[in-house]
Parts: sequence; C-alpha cells; structure tokens
Amino acid sequence: MSPVTRTLSPPDVSEVVQGWNRTLPYDTIDDVRFRDVILEDPNHEPEGTLVAVDDGRIVGFMDVITRDSVEGKDGRGSMEGKEHAYLRGLYALPEYPIAEVLTPLLAQTESYLREKGKRSIHVVKYTGRYFFPGLDARYERILRFLDSKGFERASMIDDMDVDLTNWTPNAYQQDAIRRAKAYGAHVVDYAPDMLDALRRFAEQAQIPHWFAPGWEEAYKTMIIAFRDEKIVGWANYSLLEEYGSFGPTAVLPEHRSHGIGTWILVETMLRVQRHGLPRIWAHWTNTPFYELSGWKVCRQYVFLTKQL
Repeated sequence: MSPVTRTLSPPDVSEVVQGWNRTLPYDTIDDVRFRDVILEDPNHEPEGTLVAVDDGRIVGFMDVITRDSVEGKDGRGSMEGKEHAYLRGLYALPEYPIAEVLTPLLAQTESYLREKGKRSIHVVKYTGRYFFPGLDARYERILRFLDSKGFERASMIDDMDVDLTNWTPNAYQQDAIRRAKAYGAHVVDYAPDMLDALRRFAEQAQIPHWFAPGWEEAYKTMIIAFRDEKIVGWANYSLLEEYGSFGPTAVLPEHRSHGIGTWILVETMLRVQRHGLPRIWAHWTNTPFYELSGWKVCRQYVFLTKQL
C-alpha cells in the first residue's frame, strides 16, 4: 500500500470523524466538534491538516497548528512558544499498517513546518482549541509510532476528579480557608460590576492563553478572591449535565501560599455539589494542588516533543 497524502477538504469531515472515533475511542467527537476545533480555529491553515487516501478511502489523518505570529490569530500565543508547532491529532485506521499510513503524512507535515520556521513539534500542549492536552497513555499503537520517529516522551499530563456524593471539606481545606481569611482574603461569586477589576487582574496574571480577546464572553460562572478590594484570585467553572468542571484558575504570584487557591476550589466544589452533581473534574492539572484536596488522577496523557 502506498497512500496518497493531500490536504483535507470540507466534504472529508464525516469520513475523517468516523475514522477518528474508531481509532481514538477515548476521545470520540462528532462533525460539529471537529469543525469547531479544526476548521474554525482562528489559527487554522489548510496546509496543516492532511489526510492519507488509499483507493479513494481516507485511511489516516494528521493536523498541526503553526500559530503564524507570536500571538496568533487567537491572541493566545507567547514568545515562549514562538518556534513551536502543535500536533493536535493523528490516526491510522487499525486495519492498515500505521507506519505506511502516518510516515508520509508526518514527512509532509515536517517539511511544511520547517518552511514556516518552526524548530519543534509538541504533541499537544496547544493553548488554543484542542481535543486533548496530550495523547492518552492507552493509545499505545500511536505512541510507539511517534517513538520510532524521534519524538520524546517529555512528561505526563493528568486529568483529576473527585466524588462529591458525601464530600465535606477535609482538614487541609479547612486550614487553607482559615489561613486565607487571616491573610485578609474573601471569596465570592462573580458579579458583572467586577468586570473592570477582573480586567486588571487579567493583565497582572500574565496568562494570555486564558485571557485572550473575547474572554469576557467565554467565562460564565466564576469564583473571585479579593484582598483589600483587589482581585487576587479567580477560577472559572461549569455545571454540565452529569458533572461539574473546574478551571482555568489562577492566583497572583505575590498572593500565593496563603490558602486562597484552595478556598476557591472548595467554594467551587460546594456549588457543584449543591447543584446536585455527583462529581467534579479538572483538565490539565497541577496534580499536587488537587491531591491535597482529595482529588484523584482519572486519566493520563503523554506529552511528546520532537526537534526539527
């Protein structure tokens, strides 16, 4: 077999999604989700989204983002990532030899990235639209392929969750709240009249990937920490059908180590619990922070990188 590589076209979407769901069962998507993440990403460039075709059938897929300028069209880039490209998804149908499908896709992708002046590929750790932060550790077939092509397994990324059915704040959390109060902090629900103060916090926090243009519309339910009438901590959370989700979150560096971040987490857990949801989940976590509050790792991803 010698598949032909070409760029993806809109009529390919449904077939690609079907192949994706067969090959990446822990990250199933639909056509709407695929279009939102891939085709409607402000940074999308057609040359970075490829398919492998054998006898008229799409047998493989690969997508990369270059973020053409430092900030990118989504405003989430940084100088640190100036020379990085991001491989956001790939697969080869299970009945086809993975090397024969993905090798030509990777070769064309790497050639494209060198032309764009990129010096490394990250899988994934992209701060724009993505399906997963890294490759699920259970995708052994794909991981072995990337190993064989010079990618290095740089770190693990965790998802974490906690059962809220009978949860009450533990001793560590209670102590964190006492410390935060003694420091002069208080934690409240966000209200619209806090917007100007939150904008100032966003500038000071220096995390542009979470406060990109339009962030004011992106975050609907938030917990805010104040000290001396100044916002010093913040978190977004969501109330979904079956569970709550927590994050992103941040505390200004000069106000850390006083329990504020944990108090924000506790208040979020309480709101999710009161809403009647049995579980809260966080993506791409700082694992030790959550472990102290009784959370457990529920999923692991491998972050890989390759120098071009």
